[in-house]
Amino acid sequence: MNAEQLREYLVIIRWSPLDLAQVLGCEEGLVNAWVLGTEDTPDDVGGWLDTIAHFHKAAESQRPRRFQGYNRPKASERALEHVPVDAYYLLRRLGQGPVPLTDLYGIRDEGLVDFLITRGLAVRDSDELLITEAGRGMGEIEEED
Repeated sequence: MNAEQLREYLVIIRWSPLDLAQVLGCEEGLVNAWVLGTEDTPDDVGGWLDTIAHFHKAAESQRPRRFQGYNRPKASERALEHVPVDAYYLLRRLGQGPVPLTDLYGIRDEGLVDFLITRGLAVRDSDELLITEAGRGMGEIEEED
């Protein structure tokens, strides 16, 4: 990893060189040398930062809209979004009662849980997944304000 790429990843992750040094447990001067390009960033550090930056980029696209600089729009102004069939079936299951998170495992189920939570349709409550009011309203026709 070159110094420019390291600086880019630190911006994506929102870490300063001091933050990185503290996380790694090394001297800030060493991280500054990597950032300036006077020393090579070790491959294992570069790979680790690449993974973290990748997840930060992916998570950014899932940030709740109401926290992206504006309030939640009215129902008539909201863009329609496709709800994957499996997520809808899980939501229907939640409508019948809480679902133990231990019943949901694997990357596919984790993706469905994340989809429902990031859209405000479900919440985690200790070891269970619960439906929200917005989730209960899924499929209902909203009246105009």
